[in-house]
Amino acid sequence: MQGIMAMDKDGFVLIANPACYQLFGYKPGELVGENIETLIPEKLKEPYKKGVKNQSLRHNRERDLWGVKKDGSRFRLNLGLSPTVIDNQKATIVFFWDATHQKSELRPISQANIQPKEGNPKVDALLPIQKMPCSPQATAS
Repeated sequence: MQGIMAMDKDGFVLIANPACYQLFGYKPGELVGENIETLIPEKLKEPYKKGVKNQSLRHNRERDLWGVKKDGSRFRLNLGLSPTVIDNQKATIVFFWDATHQKSELRPISQANIQPKEGNPKVDALLPIQKMPCSPQATAS
């Protein structure tokens, strides 16, 4: 499920799709006119304001952040930003998707990638084995 909204240059929501309302726990229409800061945890609001002021957030295509639902609960989300122009005014299209399950699903995969893999004896038999020197002294002889 991907939430999509458009916000003006000051961060006020112009429009949002139903998935956006569902992700953040709002009723349809409740976010229009609200500042996007409503959806950002308190400790991240200052860096957000600086980023908007310096236009640096507009150049970042995707971010891994925390979102705040209407009930105050927090959740991991991915956020994509795309600058645009709406009615001759600078605006940003914001794409949100819940990353809570994505993060928990990636943990076993990353753990599996750490574990050494057993070789396939049939494939290993076809590959030439080259002994690599282990120390500088071995290369000197």
